[in-house]
Amino acid sequence: FTEHTEANTVSVDAFLWDDNDVDELCEAGKLPRNMCLECNSRKTQPLNFVSHSLSIPELNFVFTEALPSVGGVEGGLVVDVGSRLGCVVYAAIVLGGAKESVGV
Repeated sequence: FTEHTEANTVSVDAFLWDDNDVDELCEAGKLPRNMCLECNSRKTQPLNFVSHSLSIPELNFVFTEALPSVGGVEGGLVVDVGSRLGCVVYAAIVLGGAKESVGV
């Protein structure tokens, strides 16, 4: 992520807005997709999009495919370090069958 800077990156929560939602927001002019390299005006260069959350398909993969292949979390405890909205905490219970899930 060395090419990602505060000026050229937009943080979008992938749990709340998937790629189609982002496209719709950009098309509606509610979210910029470009920026100027000289003045940081968001008019000429594509911006980088990053998420600090897992998307719903990523959560589904983690809790229904990846973790079960190594023993899973069913009946266990999941601790989500850095939890904000709690999407991993929620998915651990709903998708992974964890007995307890805690966000810190």
